[in-house]
Amino acid sequence: MEISGRIKIRHCVVLMSFVFAVYTTVVIVSDTAKGWDWSNQLAASVISFAFAVLAGFVLYRNQRELDDASGRARFRLLLQVELSDMRRAIADKRANEINLPSGKRLRIVATFIQPLVVERAVLSGLFEMVDSENLLLFARKVRVYTNNVEVLRSVYNVSAEDELIQLAVVNVEATRKALIKDIDFIFRSMGLEQSSSHLTG
Repeated sequence: MEISGRIKIRHCVVLMSFVFAVYTTVVIVSDTAKGWDWSNQLAASVISFAFAVLAGFVLYRNQRELDDASGRARFRLLLQVELSDMRRAIADKRANEINLPSGKRLRIVATFIQPLVVERAVLSGLFEMVDSENLLLFARKVRVYTNNVEVLRSVYNVSAEDELIQLAVVNVEATRKALIKDIDFIFRSMGLEQSSSHLTG
């Protein structure tokens, strides 16, 4: 979008320069002055209008770029906060023990998280394609993790077999560890820093 806008500006500048050069040349080489007053006024009006339009377009583009930059900065801050909170929520130290029907115990981090800011950042269209694709893939993995947690809770409440519960635990832990790696990757690739400001609980 930015490249296309620059090309349009260049085209306008070239066109205006060409019109101005042709008009100036005709005025200089012409021997007759009859009727040129009206032509001069008309051409001057057209050129002034064209340059006014061009100036307005340039100002609009500049304002649009400033707005986009402000939006990106705002989303980067929100992403930093949300991803940091997610990482703390699914960290190893947040693990709890569950008891299997056989009496065996397993440690697991099973919580519900939602990629609200991540999905809004993707939909905003303010980020590069690579960053948007990474954020979209991450949001899908978060949904998979949350679904795996729901499956685990359902299986744990109705099943009397260790194997089914253990399988559900493995799925939850696999997606949780993948999310932690993805969060760290997004921090590095987008130049974000993990936020340390949060409420304990």
